[in-house]
Amino acid sequence: MRARFFVRVLLCAFLLAISVGPGRAIAAADPIMWLKFDDGSGTTPQDSGANNIDGSFTATEPTWTNNVPSVSFDNPYALSFTGSGDAVNVSWPVGRNFAATDPRSFSFWYKPTANGEGSYSRIISWSSDKLEIAGTEAGPTTHKITYFDGNWHATDITLSLGTWYHVTFTYDGTTAKFYIGNELQDEHSLAGRDLSGTLRIGNRVQQLDEGINGYIDDVRVYDYALNSTQVGNLSSGSSNPDAAPDATSPSVEITVPASAATIGGSAVTLTASSSDNVLVSGVKFYYDSTNQIGSEITATTSVNIYNSTFNTTALSDGSHTLIAVARDAAGNRATSTAVTVTVDNTGPTISAVASSSITSSGGTLTWTTSEAASTKAVYSADSLYASSTTETDTSTRVTSHSKAISSLLSCTLYNYKVISADTAGNYATSTAGTFTTTGCTGGSAPSSSTSTVVTVSSAATSTVTDTGRTITVSTPANFTSTSSSVVIQIKGLSSSAVLDTTGKPSSSLSSAASLVFNVTALINNTTELDSFDTAVTVSYTYTDGDVSSLDESTLKMYHYKNSTWSELDSCSVNTGTNTITCTAPHFSIFAIFGTSQSSSSSSSTTHTGVVIGCTDRAALNFSPYAFGVNTALCQYARQAAAVSTAAPLPPAFTRDLRRGMSGEDVKRLQQWLNARGHVVSKSGPGSRGKETAYFGSATAKALAAFQKKSKIKPSSGYFGPVTRGIVAGSMR
Repeated sequence: MRARFFVRVLLCAFLLAISVGPGRAIAAADPIMWLKFDDGSGTTPQDSGANNIDGSFTATEPTWTNNVPSVSFDNPYALSFTGSGDAVNVSWPVGRNFAATDPRSFSFWYKPTANGEGSYSRIISWSSDKLEIAGTEAGPTTHKITYFDGNWHATDITLSLGTWYHVTFTYDGTTAKFYIGNELQDEHSLAGRDLSGTLRIGNRVQQLDEGINGYIDDVRVYDYALNSTQVGNLSSGSSNPDAAPDATSPSVEITVPASAATIGGSAVTLTASSSDNVLVSGVKFYYDSTNQIGSEITATTSVNIYNSTFNTTALSDGSHTLIAVARDAAGNRATSTAVTVTVDNTGPTISAVASSSITSSGGTLTWTTSEAASTKAVYSADSLYASSTTETDTSTRVTSHSKAISSLLSCTLYNYKVISADTAGNYATSTAGTFTTTGCTGGSAPSSSTSTVVTVSSAATSTVTDTGRTITVSTPANFTSTSSSVVIQIKGLSSSAVLDTTGKPSSSLSSAASLVFNVTALINNTTELDSFDTAVTVSYTYTDGDVSSLDESTLKMYHYKNSTWSELDSCSVNTGTNTITCTAPHFSIFAIFGTSQSSSSSSSTTHTGVVIGCTDRAALNFSPYAFGVNTALCQYARQAAAVSTAAPLPPAFTRDLRRGMSGEDVKRLQQWLNARGHVVSKSGPGSRGKETAYFGSATAKALAAFQKKSKIKPSSGYFGPVTRGIVAGSMR
């Protein structure tokens, strides 16, 4: 008998050794299968024991979740089931089958979330319903833990939805016991049932029609009957049912943020302080009681300060509760007092943005916000907003904001935005605004402005059009070595206001337009580029009305620099496009001037042909060679001057004519030119007998030929007072 006993001991030792495998010693308390469900991903939950009894998902898969605040800290994940055919199957190895009277224990965590499916919603089902543990009692409306071992047994505890429960079933070969938590719910004699084949978790083993709606975690199978102490250790969260008794729970409190604080953003720091008689092994943070923040913060040494970074941007604005849960090595837990905070991830609303008190060197920006916030502005002459004011009103935040900006350039366009942040650190930025500093030449505000960022390494063009007049600034590549980029600003200014201040280049010149353009090149918000390495090109396009009384061939462009008007170089006038183009060594105020037609004619004293002027010696344009005098052409020095009695011009030509005009007088001019050999066209429209009423380039060319032959200056093809007088004299 004694020999047979030793043989059985040796056989058991041998079987234990081959089942464990190399490199791992199994303690007597270890489960033979332990599905922690802490994988977090995949479809094959791994056995954390030594026997590799892994599970596998059914076609309809349960879902991994980390919403497990009441479950052991060793298990950061659980599986969520929906009762729609999702389950975990475990193919039980034959070598681990349970005979009818073999001792056994099963334990797991369970949290119902809704009514299950069918009469009994199976949490555990094994061996064609030989052992079943269900989460409803005789129907899907009453939540109780029930189990079947040949007969159905119901516990007395009605389960609450959303609450975790620890469930344990034990059998020592004669007696079955059933626990919820560490409380014994049922005990009775049992003849025992053999268990083999498939173990199914979350649904019925025979068919997938009676699954649970809820969470399952930490499923264990033991080949011995756990005692009440061991059950209590497991239900308290310990991973070891035989852990040494430790009834002292750690302490834990949240120290940051303070209760009633306002928090927000993607990097909110949470700090908890904890202590224990031995060691606090870890702390977890939760918001709104059930939602874990990040991972468990563990400690391997005696650390009692735990910090976590919390991203609140996924939370709704408003009140939320924070708690910290600590556990010690024995599985004892403690929950901190809840800290109520206000989450604020919405920035203030900015309105009523305005600029005021603008001077030649600065101004003031004002705005309001929907909540107390800080005050700041960014600005620049371009759209990069590289300059910034100091952020103020950060200690005591305000809703009415004012920010002064100084050290700016005069007569310069600035872009700006205003910025405010609330107490939670949420920033709001306004839409862009502009203002132009005062100090423009002549004192008037610009009628138009444009600002263009130019990369110096490449050629660029900046243009602005104002009331039909256009200025175009063309900068060649590498026109300056001072900076890699500049901001070119162009502003239209009233020529009368500017010339009242600066005067004209000469008393003999007249302004050719009602606008002058101020062009500047800025290196930054406070520095103007004064000169260039390579000249730039400036083109001014004027209107017909601008030069109606001027000799167009006398047009010149001038720039105002260092209190002096200077004529630009290399100018050319295209009377067809009304454009004058020049080169400039730097930017400044650009204007065009010319000589009036009457002035140019009166300056001529020697002619071959008819001269128009005034024979009245009291007139400014007196000429002894003049005849065919029209009193309108006499420029009198005094109002009481005598009026010539010469006959007026015939009514055929009562206005000046130029390219682009139409009328019967144009047709009469073509007839006059064709009759005198200055042919408008040899055939077709404009030819003799087919004269038209349109003054085109052919008419201008024929008229210019007549003017040149008659020594009329300028010979530009413009039918003005001088030419009209000569033509009228020839028609007498």
